[in-house]
Amino acid sequence: MEPLPSLLVNRSPERPAGKVAREFLTVSREVHRLKVACISTPEAGHLVPAVQIAKALARRGHQSALVTLDCAREKFAKGCEAAGCEFVGLARGIQGSDAESGLAAELTSKGLFGILFRHYDQAMREEFRSWLQSEQPDVVVADMVTLAAVEPARECGIPVILNVPGPLELFKNMGISLVLMLCAISFLKTRSFTDTRIMLQVLFDLMPAFSTQLCLVNSFFGLDAAWPVPPNIVMTGSTAPRPSSILRETSDERFNAWLQRVRGMGLRIIYVTMGSMQVLEPFQVRALFEGLQAVSPRCAVAWSLKSEQQEKLPVGKEALPAHFFIQKWLPQGEALVLSPPKLTAAAVTTAVSKVLADGSYAQRALELQRSMLKTGGAEAGQDTTVLAALVLSTTPALSEVKCKSCLGDVMTSVLDQCTADREILCRPV
Repeated sequence: MEPLPSLLVNRSPERPAGKVAREFLTVSREVHRLKVACISTPEAGHLVPAVQIAKALARRGHQSALVTLDCAREKFAKGCEAAGCEFVGLARGIQGSDAESGLAAELTSKGLFGILFRHYDQAMREEFRSWLQSEQPDVVVADMVTLAAVEPARECGIPVILNVPGPLELFKNMGISLVLMLCAISFLKTRSFTDTRIMLQVLFDLMPAFSTQLCLVNSFFGLDAAWPVPPNIVMTGSTAPRPSSILRETSDERFNAWLQRVRGMGLRIIYVTMGSMQVLEPFQVRALFEGLQAVSPRCAVAWSLKSEQQEKLPVGKEALPAHFFIQKWLPQGEALVLSPPKLTAAAVTTAVSKVLADGSYAQRALELQRSMLKTGGAEAGQDTTVLAALVLSTTPALSEVKCKSCLGDVMTSVLDQCTADREILCRPV
């Protein structure tokens, strides 16, 4: 029998090493052209992953629509249309949290995220219900905290897939004790019974959803610790675009000009972001600014900081050093391809200097990047959405499946790439 190493390289022991002949198979399959609605609140950390999945579906030839508040039109409609994806703006006139004023901005500044999500829910729910009744999509891909999505979809008999822009640890640790702890922390911070009650309801609704709904988790092993994944979870990795060629510039011309200038000065660049929903205290903004400014040797700083938080900077925007670039939104996905009360400026300086001086941090970042790139990203999300729509069209709603073994059968069928005419039988409970 031929030794395994020889089989792996497709040559016999006697055959000299050299150019190995390769044979390729062309595999094609037909799938139904689906109509898919991807819905999310306008908060960037939730909306951007939904945008990427909607675009991936459109690129594969499916009819996809991104559904969110109309205030996100300026940022996302053009990109959606370029990918062949429809942008559906709901509740025209309602502002998002990134606006200079309005209820959403006020709630975000106070950290009242439960009330914020309820505000979005009330603005979107009825219009989304009417849209579903009119358009009748095959499946809805809903962001995990977009409250307006699940109930209207179920009323219309449309399957729902949850997109989870967070870690797998949510599924591993989600239980009553964690929910109560999170709500207690929220109350101590906000002192709002209303916000805490809403957050409690949202988290209790998510607990059964995490075990009965098909979930796309935007994480990967390497960032998350290895763990046996339940059958209803598909790890997609980050849904951010993965350019096939080297990017020379971003879509932000002002940012491009600044990058060119600081690179010409020979400065290393630090990108700072706290996520779309993090509200920094004045002392934290000051500590980050002064700590980054004191890093030696000097480095350039690109900082995504919302307008209202820029007012907490110790210097005015006009007086910013030339090696600082701060604006309310930056093209993070493109840019990256190219905090406790004890936070102090000295701590920021020490931490950043350590990372810059120790090459092991960069090496670990590259290892994480390689692990992430092994996942399918938005394409994996669209693949799962298509297969799930085909299977769920002949399957009871997952919430109606009464035992985990039956749920496993359903999910295994999805992952095994079942066709629409395959019948799925649940064993008696």
